[in-house]
Amino acid sequence: MIDLAYIIPALNASQTIAHTLDGVLRQAGPRIHAIVVDDGSSDQTADIARSTRDWRVEVVRQANLGLAGARNTGFEALGDRAEFVCFLDADDTIEPSHAATLVEALRAARERDGTEVVGVGAAFRMVGPDLEDLAWNVSIAPDAASIGRLLDCNPFAVGAVALHAESLRERAGARPFDRSLRQVEDWDLWLRLTLDGAAWAPPVNDPLFNYRLRPGALSRAIDAMWQTGRRVLHRAGRLPEADPILVERALRHWTIRHLARAAAAPPDTARPLIPSLLSDLDDRGGRAISAGETHTLHGALRHALMFEHAVGPDEASARAAIWREEIRRSLAAWPESAGAIDSLSLTSPATLARALGELLGERTRRDNAPEGERKRPGRLSHLRLVLAGMGQNGRDLADALRARRVAFDWFDDHPSATCPVPGARRLRLDQIGAMHLVVPTPTSAAAIGARLRRTPALVMLPDEALNAAAPRASAIIEAARPESAPRRRVA
Repeated sequence: MIDLAYIIPALNASQTIAHTLDGVLRQAGPRIHAIVVDDGSSDQTADIARSTRDWRVEVVRQANLGLAGARNTGFEALGDRAEFVCFLDADDTIEPSHAATLVEALRAARERDGTEVVGVGAAFRMVGPDLEDLAWNVSIAPDAASIGRLLDCNPFAVGAVALHAESLRERAGARPFDRSLRQVEDWDLWLRLTLDGAAWAPPVNDPLFNYRLRPGALSRAIDAMWQTGRRVLHRAGRLPEADPILVERALRHWTIRHLARAAAAPPDTARPLIPSLLSDLDDRGGRAISAGETHTLHGALRHALMFEHAVGPDEASARAAIWREEIRRSLAAWPESAGAIDSLSLTSPATLARALGELLGERTRRDNAPEGERKRPGRLSHLRLVLAGMGQNGRDLADALRARRVAFDWFDDHPSATCPVPGARRLRLDQIGAMHLVVPTPTSAAAIGARLRRTPALVMLPDEALNAAAPRASAIIEAARPESAPRRRVA
């Protein structure tokens, strides 16, 4: 039997399908198989897939049915030949350990916790249109698959998820994806499985999947995405297992996230959508927002701006310095957003990790010494770095620090918090002392910073760390300059 089958829907993917299949065929360990579903392509997609001449690659052709329909076709064609299945898009790539790691994690969880465990998700890496590494990893929270968190947003990238094929068929049928959905059909499936009683294995926080950011992707159709997500949430709310309070909260958060996306979009693309989004919030209890909703707006703005910077036109970098003021004007009709905008840091985890490395001293490879490594001194090299907060921001920063080989400890009040970097030491608040540099990572960094400043440690907010490392550095996402080192390509 096949250990893990990859279902790959492909529509006019001749420019990317070879990279995707190369990643699949480089898997080490498990027995794998790939079913490429050519969904009505008018280019050479099917021919390129067949040109691998590998018996593990199967090509199925059909008239265009859309992404969900193509995934269903592949799953039906698979039948009962595989133990596990992964739905992988034809423009993304995976790491060589993708299959082995997910298969091992899911088998171990099903053996330990029973057959109700249907799937496992892994961390993933954002890459640019040409597969360049953006130093932007997304880790998965331990409770990401709880129904409250799963209603609030989709924590998983579909190609970073492995599912038990028989359990999926029993719970969702031979055609598990809803063909009527043009977006978020994977999120809809995760919700239906979880509300049906399925459990998820603990996430794997190694970035095994590379998510390609590119202009024109379906996920950028903001209006359609918002409307489709509302439909998915309303449908989930009609299921008897759904908590109506959680669903209503999720609907507000969904609108707030798309308000941020619309505000961050280039002029004349999604800005006309803002009045409709504000009106929806009015209908759902007015514009007074809670602290949690401010957090949602802040995080969504930061993510949307990083996305626009990564895939936008060349002038996006030049526009970065005025993004904050543009957003303020866009959301002028919603004064409650002012606090989130004023405290918004557009610093990417990679930029902050570089600044902290400069302050503390890091092991770095010199251009003129490619085979050796030297220690670069830092102004604060006598201090030990502590990350305060291991939410999404903290995990992303932890991954970026690991990539730069900057050592750190961490602190979090939440007992179930975990760190994606093995070996990083967890501290209690009373263990933080004068020999520590503490960087608060939550969106509401100012509030936790004030609390931490009661300790003897040196506390720096992210923007303060940037300014201390390089006074000329801006607290926005830094524009790529021609003289900058090229980004690593992920293939």
